[in-house]
Amino acid sequence: LGGLIAVYSPELRRIPEAWAAIASWVGLAVILIASVTLTPASVYPGALVAIPTLVAGLVIAAGATAPKWGVELLLRHEPFPFLALISFSLYLWHWPILEIAAQRRGVATLPVWDNVLLLVLAGLLATVTYKFFENPVRHSRFLVRRKWASLLMGLCLIVATLAVTTYEQRRTTVDLGAIAQATTGSICRSPS
Repeated sequence: LGGLIAVYSPELRRIPEAWAAIASWVGLAVILIASVTLTPASVYPGALVAIPTLVAGLVIAAGATAPKWGVELLLRHEPFPFLALISFSLYLWHWPILEIAAQRRGVATLPVWDNVLLLVLAGLLATVTYKFFENPVRHSRFLVRRKWASLLMGLCLIVATLAVTTYEQRRTTVDLGAIAQATTGSICRSPS
């Protein structure tokens, strides 16, 4: 979707400014509504993933005309530009942190304030990652001058990801059976 918006951005700039402004605010409203109405009971991911994805595309596409009264009035003020800078790192950090915390407690979802505090932690980690890893790699003079090094580094990351994924999928796990179900103080036979 992002690629299509980028390719058709010259055509999107021709959208009347009033329509673009309305579309951007409608898109933001639908994103906010989806963020509070999609729950663990929702069939997600699935067809519902199209809702926030398409309306995020609508906000971006509407912004191509840079309407004076569009959602940019709100999004150009802090903390939104900062969140845009760390958004990729935040995207990578937030899900594992929330999932590990929920699994550790043995629940499907955490209370709202726990999620908020964990998202603050994810934001801090994303800021550190952006400042010390993402930005230095992206602006590396070495990589800019040697495009082959960027391609080689990307290829190495792809191969490493495939190797780890393949290993983890094929790794055999030990079935502990009755041992895993035994409680403290119970008598159980030796697995040997």
